[in-house]
Amino acid sequence: MRRSGCFGGGMSSSARSRRPTDDELLDELRRLLAARGKLSSSLIEASEITRAPNTYIRRFGSLVEAYARIGYAVSARQAATSERFRRRSGREDSSA
Repeated sequence: MRRSGCFGGGMSSSARSRRPTDDELLDELRRLLAARGKLSSSLIEASEITRAPNTYIRRFGSLVEAYARIGYAVSARQAATSERFRRRSGREDSSA
């Protein structure tokens, strides 16, 4: 398994295999934020309580948008990185 995070209470394989609701995905981010005090792609990737970053990107359009939905304000650096990624990937939505 790709995850080697240090967070207890990881998801079961059956929970990972079904399509999560938006609320479930956002709750995972909230739990990680509560545990670490911040959010980033690398923290999400390493965590056993969240799915892969691309899951949130596909569902919400970007990690910044997912963060906004839980009330997490990103740093200027994170916002700039997200914008560069969006431009390179050809995404037209610039609302996140």
